[in-house]
Amino acid sequence: MNGRLATPIAVLATIALVAGSLSAAAIAQAPKDQSKKDPWGPVGFLVGKWKGTSQGKFGPARVQVTGKFILGGKYLHLRTKSVSKPQGKGLRGETHEDWEIISHDHAWDKFVLRQFNSEGFVNRYVLEDISDEGNRLVFVTEAVENGPPGLRARTTYVRKGKDAFSTVFELAPPGQDFAACVTSTLTRRQ
Repeated sequence: MNGRLATPIAVLATIALVAGSLSAAAIAQAPKDQSKKDPWGPVGFLVGKWKGTSQGKFGPARVQVTGKFILGGKYLHLRTKSVSKPQGKGLRGETHEDWEIISHDHAWDKFVLRQFNSEGFVNRYVLEDISDEGNRLVFVTEAVENGPPGLRARTTYVRKGKDAFSTVFELAPPGQDFAACVTSTLTRRQ
């Protein structure tokens, strides 16, 4: 080997050795509770079977929500069904169903919620705000499929202890502020 080649190789080997040592030291000094951190953090409480009531456009309704992890724990799947009673003579009650799939975008470190509902809308929300206590989550749409151009939606989850939460679903037509459409209160089914 000639002397000119040996020096750069030796420098690279030394850099790799030092970098490896620093990485090992950083790992050794990392807090131990980091490995135990719940990757689903603020949204994990939604797992379970829930029942409750809602009030909104179609009047009062009974609501059921089931939340569970799917596909090896990579996604949180929520299934919601609400049934309202007829609101007057000759009127039918309404049934609304939706599927929500929450994922975690690691590159952006954000939770993303995709909602598919029985009216044909598909909403893509991003978790925009979490209260300091972690009990209030605000998801705002990035896109609304099959809605009028410029329509926005916002869904807020408020955790009320271990066995209860409420939601507020809001819409904002183009150029307008958000207005509540449906509010729900749910408790864990035993």
